[in-house]
Amino acid sequence: LTGFNNNKKNSDNFLLILLIFLSTISLIYFINIYQINKSAAYFLMPTRFWEIASGCLSFLIICKIKFKLNNNISYLSLFSIIIILLCMIFNTEFAILSTFLVVICSNIFLISINKNTKLYLLLTHPISLFIGSLSYSLYLWHWGVYSLSKWTIGIHWWSVPFQILLFFTLSICSYKFVEQPLRRSIWNIKKWITLIYGIFGSILVLIFL
Repeated sequence: LTGFNNNKKNSDNFLLILLIFLSTISLIYFINIYQINKSAAYFLMPTRFWEIASGCLSFLIICKIKFKLNNNISYLSLFSIIIILLCMIFNTEFAILSTFLVVICSNIFLISINKNTKLYLLLTHPISLFIGSLSYSLYLWHWGVYSLSKWTIGIHWWSVPFQILLFFTLSICSYKFVEQPLRRSIWNIKKWITLIYGIFGSILVLIFL
């Protein structure tokens, strides 16, 4: 819609304005709907769009400003990580505030991280990158393992290592044998036909479910 994908003139400005506009609406909707229906606020795209778009906004800001950070403000990245970790222990009564802080601090981190810091070296270590590549798979599988364990053998100090090993193993398998093959397969040379395949496949899965 903005022509950003085709590098059209002023497309980055159009995309920036569009994202700010849609993100503002999404954030207002999230704050209001959370008071009424927490599940809807958590699961629906309109209420989560502002979170996803914030990463894109940070990218555009970095590209537009094209600034080079000095060591004087590199502490912001560490400070933002600490805030994010603290938000994890917030009571659910402060869910709106903690969600907002996590999103804002994540973007401050992305903008302020300095490549010369130990934090950057830690997060770009091969092990960290491997866990990062599995992050979505881990997100999907850990809850299933946790729920089934809770309903059967329970969650104990002795069972936690095995449960962690199990959802890591499932995540690696689904990433390598499901996610990557499906994502990288060339379904058709023409993109619109691939899109039709995707829509048709989604409808079949929806009917089955």
